[in-house]
Amino acid sequence: MATSTVGIKKDVMPALATDLNDKGMEFFNRGDYGKAAEAFRAAAGAADRFKNKLFTDGMNLDEEAFEDPAKASQFSKAAIFFISAADIHTGRAVFITNEANALFLQGKAREALNACDEALKANPNSADAWELKGSIFKSMAVAADEKDDQASAIDFRNQAEECDNRAAKLKPSQV
Repeated sequence: MATSTVGIKKDVMPALATDLNDKGMEFFNRGDYGKAAEAFRAAAGAADRFKNKLFTDGMNLDEEAFEDPAKASQFSKAAIFFISAADIHTGRAVFITNEANALFLQGKAREALNACDEALKANPNSADAWELKGSIFKSMAVAADEKDDQASAIDFRNQAEECDNRAAKLKPSQV
């Protein structure tokens, strides 16, 4: 299941990125996973460009404060830019996980795994990305079983279990 932009800090994330993710959700919910994957990738790209700008602006403020002690207040402004850039990086992981899900539903397991890895690089604590990655490995194990490739099936099941364990540790306990 794809994730909406609910929970992503709207005051930080550029409107273009959230709009593209929402468009991706529309395609996803209609079953048009190819267009959904494209929209999610575009959302991640928009988030990346904005994150890079925030980081650069923060570095410039930081540099100004170092060069002129009278501008010491720039350090706190720079910190806000850096924190905002980090928030966008985490939101970008949601967009890439959505793309991975759409790819997986198109039967593109390897591409979906690559997208999960990219999402986890952006946010290693994304339970949704770990959970999806586990589901992909489980489907790959079933496919390997159907081909009588027991060694691959066992390997995929082990990787699925590892992903599921990581996701379980990150998800809040449900009482």
